[in-house]
Amino acid sequence: EIWTRRADPHVTARVMGSFLLAEGHLLVPVTSVESTLAAAQDAVCCNFRGSLVALDPATGREMWRRYTIDTPAVKTGTNANGVEMMGPSGAT
Repeated sequence: EIWTRRADPHVTARVMGSFLLAEGHLLVPVTSVESTLAAAQDAVCCNFRGSLVALDPATGREMWRRYTIDTPAVKTGTNANGVEMMGPSGAT
């Protein structure tokens, strides 16, 4: 094993696309399965932003990250069960 790295700390984050090695960067697309939580009336949803992460191919160190939604999610209200709803979302 050369190295391992979690692409994103969000519990629902997933790497579902292909990696790309370009100009000395290993580009990793990060998405999530967070939208599946929206069906559960007791789960806080949705604050995942989606991203493209560039890693150093030799060390796995994060070189940069670009979010697909620039603005971090904030509380937008509560659902019928009183659970926080977050937004903007939609980058899953």
